[in-house]
Amino acid sequence: MKRHIRLREFSPLTTATYIPSPEYLSRRPNMIKDRGYFVDLDNSGYLKTGNHIESKRKIMILGDSFYENLYVSQNLRISSVLELLLNANGFDYEVLNASVSGLTLLQAFNIIINKIALVSPDILIIGDLANDIYPLSYKERYWNKTRYYSNLTDYCNNDILDYELKLAGIEDQKKILKSIIYFCNEFNIKLLFTSICNLQVEDRDFFKANKKDIRLRCDIYENTKIIVEKQGISYINVTDNNEEKYLDNMQDDIHVNSSGARNVAKQIYSFLAENYDLKKADRFISFENIKGDFITAPNRSRVIYQVIDFSYSKIIVVFDIKCLSDVEVDYIHVRIFGNYKNGIDIHSKVWQQRSVFFDINKHDNSFPISFRSNHILEIKNIKLIFL
Repeated sequence: MKRHIRLREFSPLTTATYIPSPEYLSRRPNMIKDRGYFVDLDNSGYLKTGNHIESKRKIMILGDSFYENLYVSQNLRISSVLELLLNANGFDYEVLNASVSGLTLLQAFNIIINKIALVSPDILIIGDLANDIYPLSYKERYWNKTRYYSNLTDYCNNDILDYELKLAGIEDQKKILKSIIYFCNEFNIKLLFTSICNLQVEDRDFFKANKKDIRLRCDIYENTKIIVEKQGISYINVTDNNEEKYLDNMQDDIHVNSSGARNVAKQIYSFLAENYDLKKADRFISFENIKGDFITAPNRSRVIYQVIDFSYSKIIVVFDIKCLSDVEVDYIHVRIFGNYKNGIDIHSKVWQQRSVFFDINKHDNSFPISFRSNHILEIKNIKLIFL
């Protein structure tokens, strides 16, 4: 029998629209209904920000579903907002997101060794890993054979392996943390550790959390903070404001919505700007919001913006879009015209946020940006980013 190490990642060069199930939404009354969430992966399986920013200087985020931020629109996720904040304030950085739901610390180490070391990011931001409470409670600890937390391919479909939440293997967490710090130091990767939300408020109208999970997460997070600070690595709290105002900023006990994501990104940006020697960019960035909503007729183009300023090299169009036609298929095609044509496939049944970009350098006259489809479309919340 051949066995393989499982690399916890999204499949490279894939796209998908994730739609929360009715059962998932029923336990999270604060989540927006009738919405899909677009995910776009690069050739290394990193989550794209949708900002279309490219730079030789990289900041990497590594975490579980908190930093994956799946059920937040692409351009509003933590990694995307952080990237825009950096570049809007004159810093030249591309933000890559290696986060994936269910990640454990040993799996994170595997990603660092097999993927992140090759990128050699200027800064690696690692978030607390809520899922560690489960493998650290198994008899086999990180080396268990459960379907979700095994590190090898010969896992079992049965997840009940000497299972009782008790953190018996917490000493292994300390050893792996120290190993990650040593490895990153050897590869000249600067580390920053951060908290993630762990709401301890009892509010059944918001989300019914498991009190034992909350308590054990606290132990894991405190252990991480102590270990990394003893090793001279910064650990910052980016979540207190979200927990205090959880009805506005959170979807459940550990996941933030778009407002909470912006809070987290702003705190990370502030810490980086104040404590790191960030490199300045040659380019500058600006924004413009387009007023009003737009509805297209079938096969008739609807202009939303006339480009006349060519002092930038690229223009990104970010928008919310929904098909208003009654169609039987799950995806429909939308053509977006500027100085050349972009085509995207959108889910036909939900609102979703998408973005496209146009290369302004390839055009020397004004041109309109417009939408066209075989179906009726509604387009709103249009934002332009000029790079």
